[in-house]
Amino acid sequence: MRFTELNVVLLLLIPPDVVYHANSVRWLKEYGTVTGLANLNSHFGVNTTWHSLAAVIDNTIWESRAVWLLPTLGYVSTSGYFFWEIAYSKTNWQKLSAICILCWTFCNVLTWGFPSLHYDFVPLIYNAILIFETFFLTLENNKDSNSISKLLFLAILATASFVLKPMGAISVLFIGMYIVYMLYKSNKLKPYNLLIIGIIPFTSFCIWLTRNVLLSGWPLFPSLLLSLDLKWTVPTHITKEAYTDILYWARLPGPNYRDVGSNSFMFWFIPWLKNSVTSIRFIFVGTIPLLLGSILWIINFKQKSNKYSLYFFSWSLTSVLFWFYLAPDIRFGDGIIFAYLICGLSFFLINNESKFSNYLNTKYINSCVINVIFSSRWCNFNYRQTWPSKSINY
Repeated sequence: MRFTELNVVLLLLIPPDVVYHANSVRWLKEYGTVTGLANLNSHFGVNTTWHSLAAVIDNTIWESRAVWLLPTLGYVSTSGYFFWEIAYSKTNWQKLSAICILCWTFCNVLTWGFPSLHYDFVPLIYNAILIFETFFLTLENNKDSNSISKLLFLAILATASFVLKPMGAISVLFIGMYIVYMLYKSNKLKPYNLLIIGIIPFTSFCIWLTRNVLLSGWPLFPSLLLSLDLKWTVPTHITKEAYTDILYWARLPGPNYRDVGSNSFMFWFIPWLKNSVTSIRFIFVGTIPLLLGSILWIINFKQKSNKYSLYFFSWSLTSVLFWFYLAPDIRFGDGIIFAYLICGLSFFLINNESKFSNYLNTKYINSCVINVIFSSRWCNFNYRQTWPSKSINY
């Protein structure tokens, strides 16, 4: 009994980087994809290309440095994209939307810091860029707006987000509908064009599914949707336990998280709701952007609505609802909530361009960027366990 209690305490105190992220990378680095590895520990069956990339990088002169390189590459490259939008974009909606995403990015940098093998941020920032690019493409009124190369880029972004973490499943669905619609609108809906756009996403998805099967025998592990009768297939009860652990922990993190399954919705929702108004980070990256985004969407629909605003509203809201249903831990959904905000903000600024054009000048934008950098420091309070302080050698 004491041994079990000790294990629980260790799991609560030691960050996931040490418990299974670093070990997953080490298995990949030394042995590649091991058939049935999820039978050893269900966490090893959770498939992400982020850890595969870490295993590739963590060699030669970069030995034991992937925990520093990967977050650096993720933050610098994606932040650079939005800094470029602030500096060179010509419209207010692009500039202010980029500022919002940078605000969320700095919150993640300060929360998770370095070293880290967490992969929650990168698929969500890809999803934000995907929505940003789709929005920009929708507003273009030239023949290039329906070009195959641009639609292919959207498909690749959606796929990259999904294979890093399936929280982007809703975006894959909506971007698929968008691509078909744009091809139909421009009279380009032909098998050849669909093949060109779909070949990379389809291949990536097949590789992702194959690796899932090799690790656990379940194509969508830990989901119970489909099981293959293989020698190494993880037993159903273990897969179900792994799946419910993710769901229950996201709803009620702590030693009593498994009680969620035997209690009502309000059992976990009340503590979750309390956390949304007491946790500084939750307030900063969840509660405020969700409320502000909802207000902006209400104003937008009162002022003007069209098929595109309905599309982006449906996309962003469905993503938020999917996150809340699946795993409502704020670290899994903060980027989705900010995407909901920037969609509402973008339409609001477009509908009221003449009212705000005199106020949103370069000095104002620059001051916003500076304030975002410093004010986002507040989201870091009491959120992340900092032990161990030294870098992880795996």
